[in-house]
Amino acid sequence: MYARRIACASIIALMVALLATVASAQSGSDAKRTLAGSWVVDVTPAPKSGIPPFVNLASFTKDGRIINVSPTDGTALGEWIKTKSSQFAVTFMGFAKVGEDFLLAKIRATLEVNESGDTFTGPYQLEIFDGEGKVVIAVNGTVRGTRFGVEPLE
Repeated sequence: MYARRIACASIIALMVALLATVASAQSGSDAKRTLAGSWVVDVTPAPKSGIPPFVNLASFTKDGRIINVSPTDGTALGEWIKTKSSQFAVTFMGFAKVGEDFLLAKIRATLEVNESGDTFTGPYQLEIFDGEGKVVIAVNGTVRGTRFGVEPLE
């Protein structure tokens, strides 16, 4: 009877240890699959837009904020949330120069971070609004982000 209890206790302890190891491995993988950090973002507008591909820089903070920098339109601010294990919804706003005017621009995207956490891809939609809040320009496309970090000076 005593040996049976020890065997059962050993099996339960082994199962708990195994489950903890699996959970730890999964959370480690999920920890890599975050937007938090800094990225070089290759933006590819849909061909019918006539806009050539370009590069932005973006930083995603751990608390869900975005700072995006465009070489032509300056800085945009926004927020992001995790929607699935490796998928994120992103919305940020800034200004776009259209003719002589600076109009409000909103960008929304769904981003999927790869398993190693060093790239993301996804579709985006840009809407530019006139002074009355009407969409005057809408552009769809795709983005691909590549994470970058500290590179110590040697």
